[in-house]
Amino acid sequence: MKHTKTDSTYIGFADISLSELLTSHAGFVGTLGMAITRLDSSNAFGPKTAAYLQTQHGANMLGPGVAWVAAAHIEALIRDPWSFQGFDEIYLCAAEPALSMVPKRFTTEIANFGIKIPDEFLNIFRAMGAEKYASDGAGLNFVTADIEDIRIIEGLECGPSIQDPGRPQR
Repeated sequence: MKHTKTDSTYIGFADISLSELLTSHAGFVGTLGMAITRLDSSNAFGPKTAAYLQTQHGANMLGPGVAWVAAAHIEALIRDPWSFQGFDEIYLCAAEPALSMVPKRFTTEIANFGIKIPDEFLNIFRAMGAEKYASDGAGLNFVTADIEDIRIIEGLECGPSIQDPGRPQR
């Protein structure tokens, strides 16, 4: 994992998926709501995806490129195997964002936060009123102010140690 600290925020890249982070570390989301801006490489939600997010996960479609899922619906969204399958992007916010479209995406095939943090990203992150961020593809870009998130991401990236008695032996 590679990360940098700007003010009190950690921004970085790790070799794990968004799904792995969300299912292994419920504290990453905490009590925040989720603005989904990309699912499976799609920059806009088609009618079927929008309807599925609305009916199955209580999403509010803020526009063709942003689906808002309130904190009360996040646990079911994360458990749903159809939710996050790669090349996904989420902003975690305390309140529903005012943006209905995000002008640029930052999944890992576009930007690697371990190498460079695009200026455009910081502007969008602030405009969304986001507290945390994650996107994946070939690894995970993340933003958090919580050092515990960093420790857990590092642990997920490294996997269990060879001495771990809970790990099946080959």
